Amino acid sequence: MDEARRLEMIHRMQEVMYAETPEIILDYPPSLEVVNAAKWDGWAPFMGGGVWYVGYNISTYLDLVPKGAEDGEGSSAAALIAVAAAAAAVVVGLVVWLALRARGGRAEED
Repeated sequence: MDEARRLEMIHRMQEVMYAETPEIILDYPPSLEVVNAAKWDGWAPFMGGGVWYVGYNISTYLDLVPKGAEDGEGSSAAALIAVAAAAAAVVVGLVVWLALRARGGRAEED
């Protein structure tokens, strides 16, 4: 393909994407964001550069781990949180089931 024609097509695609994007950018960060790579692993810049946290890049914060945690230090806290969440879900489910069961018996008598 002719390089000039290709560049023309790329510019046209960019124009179409700009015109058809259903987003409005409300603001831009007025300052740089700083990360502490000395204490945390897992920072991921958005699309290879730019700001660290945007609506599309929350995984950078979800993937952070303290330095040295990859050898299993941080996994006990995560396991404890998972067990506590599961226990809370079981308790809530049991309370709802008991409430519906008690309420259902009286509704049939009416």
